[in-house]
Amino acid sequence: MYLDVEVYRTEAGGGQYVAACPDLELHSCGPTADQALARLEAVIRFYVTEAPEYGITPEKLHSLHAAKRKNPNFFLPGRPPSGFLN
Repeated sequence: MYLDVEVYRTEAGGGQYVAACPDLELHSCGPTADQALARLEAVIRFYVTEAPEYGITPEKLHSLHAAKRKNPNFFLPGRPPSGFLN
């Protein structure tokens, strides 16, 4: 499975780097880009390892995220859409 990853630097928090995986809606941060990426990799590994315990397979993750890309109003089970509580 291939995942997109974005790394950017924020002005807030002393210029922390943020590593994001939009496909899984996971984020991490660190004082350097390399640290942010290493932390994100650890988070992704944990997420993928734990997901099967909840009945979520990599194939199911892929299909859920593909559906989300096609329909911006689609949201993943257990996660309300942005602005849902506003």
